[in-house]
Amino acid sequence: MPFVIYVLGLGIFAQGTSEFMLSGVLPSVAHDLDVPPPPSAAGPHRWSSQG
Repeated sequence: MPFVIYVLGLGIFAQGTSEFMLSGVLPSVAHDLDVPPPPSAAGPHRWSSQG
């Protein structure tokens, strides 16, 4: 396979996982800055079957 395919795969992987990392630390960053986190970052919704 061409080298560029490996580079593109690594780039897509890095971009995708960085979004999950950011959403995981958002509540603590909001707490440190003394701002309320957005409702979607608060955890399971009340209508969710898992909360």
